[in-house]
Amino acid sequence: MRLLPLWILLASAAAEASIGLGLGADAWLNRGGEFNLTLAPHLSLAPGVSVGGRLGVLVATSPAVAGIPLDLQLRVAVQRIYFEGSAGPWILFTDTPFRFHGAFGLGFQSGPLSFGVEVGWLDPNALLGVRLGIRL
Repeated sequence: MRLLPLWILLASAAAEASIGLGLGADAWLNRGGEFNLTLAPHLSLAPGVSVGGRLGVLVATSPAVAGIPLDLQLRVAVQRIYFEGSAGPWILFTDTPFRFHGAFGLGFQSGPLSFGVEVGWLDPNALLGVRLGIRL
């Protein structure tokens, strides 16, 4: 009898993949505001645990600048409450284009909708924001 390779077993254990559409607004402390629209593909690792990414477009208000948020994410959901960690480079169309972003979020999810808050860092200042998401 031939055994299946471990990667095939792990791939089949991943219950589902999903993609979400997100809208966010942040207070970029001492810098103004930041608004973003993102896509977030995720892969389920276990019930309530998923890993994925987030990428999209952003507009900061002070100074007025556009950019691309790009994060890796880990999300853990316990019934209707989720906890999420994000980290990655955000690209701003300025003299210093690459900025480190790291954040922790928590919120509520019901069916395909989620709403939460996020506390983080976008070099050189802290961020405090809200997120609205829908799983497509």
